[in-house]
Amino acid sequence: MISSIAMLSNINVKCSLKHVFFRRKSSGAIVCAFSFSASSIKTADLPGSRKKKVKELVPREKSLKAYPGFLIGRLGVATEFNGQGVGSQLIDFIKDFCLINYTYFVRFLLVDAYNEPDVVRFYKKNDFTEVFSTEEQEKETYRQLPTETLQTRYLFFDMIQWRDKMM
Repeated sequence: MISSIAMLSNINVKCSLKHVFFRRKSSGAIVCAFSFSASSIKTADLPGSRKKKVKELVPREKSLKAYPGFLIGRLGVATEFNGQGVGSQLIDFIKDFCLINYTYFVRFLLVDAYNEPDVVRFYKKNDFTEVFSTEEQEKETYRQLPTETLQTRYLFFDMIQWRDKMM
């Protein structure tokens, strides 16, 4: 069940409670890294249709004010490894790590991704879903003026999908 990035023979993994670095054994150069912290999807922040969707994803459970998750932060891949699938392998590693170590704690992985087409496309390719259907909904929720540029997009991944895929 461990992701292929952790099995690469020329990569060392250094993990602390908040930061994970993957380094090349030969040079010690960082290949990729990420950080994460405890977080949640707060249902009060969600628009009606998305709130219903999130609650549908949680069958036979009472309605909660928040659903537990981890916020992925500062995910990055060294420039020389861009376009080689390292980022997607890193996302799979994070999913594996959370499934193995936090099976009953982490329901969702969350990311506040830069609002750039390539970045949002990367997360969608890795099965993340935008919390808000439109940028306008997100601006309204976070009390941004309609004329302001939305710097980030809030996305989530349901860990039940990963658990079911791995079984």
